[in-house]
Amino acid sequence: MREASIWIEGEPATFATKGEAPWKQLLHENVPPSALDGRETGLSLNFSVSSLLRHGQPFDVDNLCDPVFSVLIGQKGWFGGKKPGLAWWSATKRQGTPPGCHIAIYAKRSIVLPSQSPFWDEVFPGPLSVHGTSPELARWALALRVARGVNWIPEKCSLYLGFADANLNIGDISTGRVKAAVDCLYPWLGGTASHGEDWRVETLIVERGLEHLPEGAVNVRLWEHGRISADLPDVTFSAPEKRRRTNDQYEQRLMNGGKVPILNPCREGTRIWTVCQAAIERKTLADVRAELDRHASGAGARLHDYKADLRYGKKLDIRIEGDRIVCYGALER
Repeated sequence: MREASIWIEGEPATFATKGEAPWKQLLHENVPPSALDGRETGLSLNFSVSSLLRHGQPFDVDNLCDPVFSVLIGQKGWFGGKKPGLAWWSATKRQGTPPGCHIAIYAKRSIVLPSQSPFWDEVFPGPLSVHGTSPELARWALALRVARGVNWIPEKCSLYLGFADANLNIGDISTGRVKAAVDCLYPWLGGTASHGEDWRVETLIVERGLEHLPEGAVNVRLWEHGRISADLPDVTFSAPEKRRRTNDQYEQRLMNGGKVPILNPCREGTRIWTVCQAAIERKTLADVRAELDRHASGAGARLHDYKADLRYGKKLDIRIEGDRIVCYGALER
């Protein structure tokens, strides 16, 4: 039974963008405080957007959820005021008018799955991905695609993630296991490790506490809505990182043997430039996150994504060492 139904009219914004602050203000002004004393178990979000492109680029449905969760749970006190109180949720994006978001809150599990059978319905035994470039889930997804000879990716799709862990925080979008899992499914969705095409996911359904699954596992289901021909991906996973260098080795590598200092190859003023420059200067993680947050609210939470972009896109040996981010120059080939 639905306990609350809320419609917020306005253009939904993704987190860490210029539109996030005014969208969150609109949410704050129109979402009522919780009246269920923590009896809520889950919710569904239906986003209506003016366009499925932002600045000419598609965007992910999970990125639309973070600002809503932040206000609904963090500011208005639904789900006990804590994101781990979410046992399940679903989110859908579609182009339509008027733009806005319909929020439905439930006291009992009310997940609605597509009526047809999913093309993919598999159980990944773990370990769960920590970030979007973790290799384990991607290797598993690629192996299944190769084994079945799947020569297509979905034009659009619905995706379900059912986690065994009853205590998993599935409400933490920007840095949590849900986003990492979606990002790592690029062998099914298209794209690469650092540039997945998870914008193809129109509906994302997530729940935790599946007792029939092995500990640490996740059930992944995918319903395709149209197919696009695509060759099997030629994916090369990064080898385990070598043993960390000493400070003397760091200084020698940083200056390329004392000859030429490392140059930042990114466009000055961008977030990825900020992370690269911080790594060259060996700044603390706290300082880098604070500087990113000055660019855009929430950008600091995506530090690992920018680090991955530098490793896989710019081929720079960027590492986290203790409480600092460090650049050792170009990756050794």
